[in-house]
Amino acid sequence: MPGDCLLRGGAIYYLDLGLLRGLDYYTGLVFEGYTVAMGFPICGGGRYNQLLAHFSYPMPATGFAVNLERVLVALERLQGPPEEPMTDVLVAWEDESMARAWRLPGN
Repeated sequence: MPGDCLLRGGAIYYLDLGLLRGLDYYTGLVFEGYTVAMGFPICGGGRYNQLLAHFSYPMPATGFAVNLERVLVALERLQGPPEEPMTDVLVAWEDESMARAWRLPGN
């Protein structure tokens, strides 16, 4: 794949600044998600600043969709899900505790 590559948590991430999703409502960053079991995306999405205005809700947004049929095919090809799902990051907070949630461990 073109672009820069990052390896984190056993997963490979590629940055392709030439990606086009082919939908005219995207106004910024777009992305697609792949798996080693498939040669085409299993999910995709991006940023759209004007789309919600068409539905009387004018505000910028981001979104994505997952193609469940492709995910099921990928799981079948990989012979099921991994034994232990890998959680990279989970951030949760209560009212007025955002600053505490963003602090790095050990600080």
